[in-house]
Amino acid sequence: MSDVDQTLPQRRTFGEMSIDELLASASDESAALQTYLETHGPGDELYDVVVRAYAASIGARVAVAAAKHERREQP
Repeated sequence: MSDVDQTLPQRRTFGEMSIDELLASASDESAALQTYLETHGPGDELYDVVVRAYAASIGARVAVAAAKHERREQP
């Protein structure tokens, strides 16, 4: 294994993350989106793509957390 491989954090899928982890990462993504919005405007050539990507990422994390929560509540 190379030095680079050893320094990268382990990647986990949404399915492997807990509800708390999913919601925390959605919050982190939301903060990153807010920073992006404060520093870039609609005139930025990638603005629409970046905003949609953040929105999709946040939505996916919340959707998986909600599904896990619902599954946990079922008998």
